[in-house]
Amino acid sequence: MQCMVLRRAAGMLFRPAETFRDINNGSLKDAFLFYAALLLLNAVLSTLLAFVIMRGVSIGGSVIGGSVWMGLPGAFFGTLVSGFIFLCAGGLLLHLLVGIVGGGRPINPTFGVLMYGATPYLLLGWIPIADLIGGVWMIGTVIIGIREVHGMPARRAMCAGVIWGICAGIAYMALQYGFVSFGRI
Repeated sequence: MQCMVLRRAAGMLFRPAETFRDINNGSLKDAFLFYAALLLLNAVLSTLLAFVIMRGVSIGGSVIGGSVWMGLPGAFFGTLVSGFIFLCAGGLLLHLLVGIVGGGRPINPTFGVLMYGATPYLLLGWIPIADLIGGVWMIGTVIIGIREVHGMPARRAMCAGVIWGICAGIAYMALQYGFVSFGRI
């Protein structure tokens, strides 16, 4: 399992077209296990970063409203929950857009594209600033995946992928704004 995850992650980062061709007929279960493993890694690293940041701004071991330790489960489970919400909502939207531009395959391959295509963001998304790079890289990887898995011309795959990326970016910014605003209450 660990070797498969590392091999596929490296493939998604450095040879996405070839990797999508290799896993094109793979099971949705394998894609989900891959996504879950990377999401868990992202949640752990995000939580560690949150601890370091909260510890740095704390005074005498406590943050306004409670202990540094109180925010860690929220950071961990919030990352996991938002990752699965992203998968469900993002996968449905991506499949809708792929269908509009001419994709004719069922929904499972589209979810597989998203689960594997999210690799750059899941590996970089816990690092401030690098999460933007990971997000753009993820959009590019998803576009390549749509092209390879759905057998679409590059322009159509790009159209679906860019629109999906814009929608995902807007949703991400709205959630971030909501979390920051909620923290001010």
